[in-house]
Amino acid sequence: MSRWMRWGLLFCNAVVIVLTSRVSMLSPLALVLFLPVLFLLDGKSWKEWARTGAVLFFFVAFGAYYWVYYVAHSFGGLRPFESILAVILFAC
Repeated sequence: MSRWMRWGLLFCNAVVIVLTSRVSMLSPLALVLFLPVLFLLDGKSWKEWARTGAVLFFFVAFGAYYWVYYVAHSFGGLRPFESILAVILFAC
């Protein structure tokens, strides 16, 4: 499998993880859709497992940052610039 296909699969998996965290009815779907990543890593070295986990976490973190921005802006009543500062504080 090419590198771009792996990155695409990881990105799609991260999108599903973020979406299922917002819609509780879809939470069993996250576990089912995580299986292709495990098959992707079958027989790989521990370095490849760590690299793939880091990339997946990187993509999921973007979903968490968007969630913090959305909550701070919509429910907290913060202006966009202040919401971006809230995201930066969350990232630190």
